[in-house]
Amino acid sequence: MLALTLAITACTKEESESAYFSEGPLLIGEKGGTVEGFNGEVVLIIPEGALSEPIRIEILHMPRGGVKPGTYESSFIKPFVIEPYVKFNKPVQLTVKCQGCLNNCKTVSDGMRVLLQVWDSQSDYNCQSGSCVSSCCANKSSQCLKSCISSTGIISAKAYNFME
Repeated sequence: MLALTLAITACTKEESESAYFSEGPLLIGEKGGTVEGFNGEVVLIIPEGALSEPIRIEILHMPRGGVKPGTYESSFIKPFVIEPYVKFNKPVQLTVKCQGCLNNCKTVSDGMRVLLQVWDSQSDYNCQSGSCVSSCCANKSSQCLKSCISSTGIISAKAYNFME
């Protein structure tokens, strides 16, 4: 019941200023594995050999507090956190659905370029500096983004029309 209450709380328009939402960490080792968050809206597929030792990885809700005005609202999806900070030995696949809890009132459309940003720390995200940027495969029919990333951190996305 508590998990259901937390899940409902995490999807409201009134974002918490300080609380993080978590579905619980999952231990992933050298053989790889899959970590899901936000009821399957975020899927991190870690291939064999991407980690040198077992690590408990979790996907957390990120509150809007602490960022520059307009930063959160300009994101294509609501930002979230994958913890702890890990630099992978080889790229891992991140799939994010642009609907449900992560929807920021925007949808994938034709002529759109989406860039996924991975921030190493909360301070980098707050200052909007030092992100690793990756192009995404944005799928209009399934309303999802797919990208390979080399580390965990704070995840956000920006979208641009090709004409801009």
